[in-house]
Parts: sequence; structure tokens; C-alpha cells
Amino acid sequence: MTDDRYIRQEIFEPIGKEGQEKLGRSSVAVVGCGALGTVEAELLVRAGVGTVKIIDRDTTELSNLARQTLFTEADLKSGDSKAAIAAKALTRINSKVSVEGIVGEVNLRTISKYCTDVDVLIDGTDNPETRFILNEFAVGEGIPWIYAGIVGSEGMVMPVLPGETGCLACVFETAPGECNLPTCRTVGVVAAAAWTVASIAVGEALKLLTGNRQDIRRGLLRIDLWRNRYDSFDIGSTPRPDCPVCGKKV
Repeated sequence: MTDDRYIRQEIFEPIGKEGQEKLGRSSVAVVGCGALGTVEAELLVRAGVGTVKIIDRDTTELSNLARQTLFTEADLKSGDSKAAIAAKALTRINSKVSVEGIVGEVNLRTISKYCTDVDVLIDGTDNPETRFILNEFAVGEGIPWIYAGIVGSEGMVMPVLPGETGCLACVFETAPGECNLPTCRTVGVVAAAAWTVASIAVGEALKLLTGNRQDIRRGLLRIDLWRNRYDSFDIGSTPRPDCPVCGKKV
């Protein structure tokens, strides 16, 4: 019996059968299992990425259900971690991929344990400190990663290709601890905006994994779903020479 699971993706010319086979041999780590991470992980699994890790330390709560796609009301009573619940849900979606739910926190001590030996890292986090840790690790290890952030109805996406593009520290120079930024807890979040940002982030990852590197965005994309604004910036398209993470060392 022919397996037509990915047929609509395979007949999309930039991917094709060869690209689909590359996806099946690929591995991705999604850091965070919230509004961004659940959508990112689900899209990767449905696309047929061979191995997907999803890393998070939290458990589910009622407010998650309005925007985090892999959880249901029944999960609130289980007491299981988000990562474990997500892994089970993703395996039910596509049993032919390897899904690993990792219960843990990504920090300076653990990131090499969780995020080594993958082809792409994708941002599903909700705080600047973890993103800067991701950025420094990915650049240092030469692993491409996709920055994605959302608050309110506004979001940003920027692929970071070590040695080719700028990195997060090229764009945001202020140290995370010194930032006084709005968060989803303080100003809320629109689920549709989060899902849009997550979809764009996964789209960039699929370009990379299928060998369509030439089509990857160079620079920062900012969207505001509520006000129907989509702005593209060259910032981050090339490494900043004085960047402490990816710039040339004097």
C-alpha cells in the first residue's frame, strides 16, 4: 500500500520527494512547549521531520488551553509535564517520527545535554534570558536556529545561520537582565498571532532542512496580526563586526 501521508508536500516543487526524504533524516529541537512550541512541534511532526525533541519543565494549567494546541482539559488532571503530554499527542499524530519529550529547563548547564546533535533549534521560549543562551550555544556549535517571539498581537521571526547571518546579539544589544519588556503575563497574547509566528518559524526551518537555503529569510520579520502589519528589516541579515557572540574577534 502506498503511503500518501506527505503527497501534498512532495508535489510542492521546492520540497519534492528528495526534500521529503531529507526531512525524514532530520532532527530538530523545540525549546519551550507553550503557544509557540506546541504549534512548532506539531507542524514539524506533521511535515515528517524524523526526530523532534520538545523541551519544557512546566505542567499544564487552565490558561494554556486557549492557545497551546497539544493540550486538553483532561491533561489538567494528569499532573504530567507539558513535554510528556506533548510527546504522547505528537506520537498519536504521526507514529512514524521519533518524538522525545524532555522534562527539563534549558540553561547554561543543561543546553549542551539537550540541544547537541540536532540540525536546527527552534525558539518556543517566553523569556529573553533563555533566548540569549540558545543564541550563544547555537552560534558556538554552528547549529542554525530560528528566533521566534510573541507578545500581544505582535511577533518577530529571525533565522540565525552561524557564519552567514547576524545573531540575536547583533540585533538586541541590551543584556536580558537589563530589559524591562512586556510579557504575555503582563499584556496578554492573541493565539492566532502566536500560531502565525510559529508557522513562519517552521517554514524557515523546512527551507533549511530540505536544502532550500537560498530561500531562507535574511533579517528580521515583524508582524502585528491585529493591525495587519508585516514589516521586514535587513537588521540581522549579516553579522555585526563588533558583536560579542558572532562578530570578528579583534
